[in-house]
Amino acid sequence: MIKDLVLKSKFAFIQEFFGKIIQDIRKDVRQEHLKKDKAFIQKHFAKNSIDKVSAEEIEKAYFTELSIEGNNDLSNWVISKWILKHAEVYEYFVAELTKVNPKFEEISLLDMEAGKSIAARAVDKFGAEDTLIFSVVNSVAFPDQIFEALKDEALKQLAAKKDVVKKDAAISVEDLIKQHQIDLSRLSERYENRIQAVSKKYIQDIEGLKKQLASMQKRLEGAKCS
Repeated sequence: MIKDLVLKSKFAFIQEFFGKIIQDIRKDVRQEHLKKDKAFIQKHFAKNSIDKVSAEEIEKAYFTELSIEGNNDLSNWVISKWILKHAEVYEYFVAELTKVNPKFEEISLLDMEAGKSIAARAVDKFGAEDTLIFSVVNSVAFPDQIFEALKDEALKQLAAKKDVVKKDAAISVEDLIKQHQIDLSRLSERYENRIQAVSKKYIQDIEGLKKQLASMQKRLEGAKCS
């Protein structure tokens, strides 16, 4: 059953959401673990300064360590830090499971009706992603069907968020293009006005010179006659 999977297999089951786990505890990762675990740094980032390592590289290193190599000590550290960041989810499940059995740790398997009800309310409160992550890493006694349903819903929510990001990015690009076109139009108009002003002044100067030349010509002609 999914609730009984070993830690490395649990992280594999929620692989699509592993980045969120690391993102949620990124300060703890950089300020605590990566400052202390020199062997981890040497193993995964030997050629790079830790300050220059990207979030994607960190996520990949932790997933390798936790899900592929099965580092249980680090897995438990990551889980404990994530739960601390989501204490409200923990409190919700404790309260709900206590209603089923005051000694909720002894619940071996929730019946389908109770499990669906608890899971549905959790999704409403915290979203499918956090509900799934918490339920899997804490071995909530859900039947496998509920875990699978939670994962399906979490994947839908994740896809929806990505679509929103893409749309926002597209809108931003369109806005930039429109603003660029407006700026170009304003710049073009400014230069056209400037050219017109310069041309007008040039014409006025030419006309002035013509008048001066005509006046000088008349004076010269007058001087010859005298």
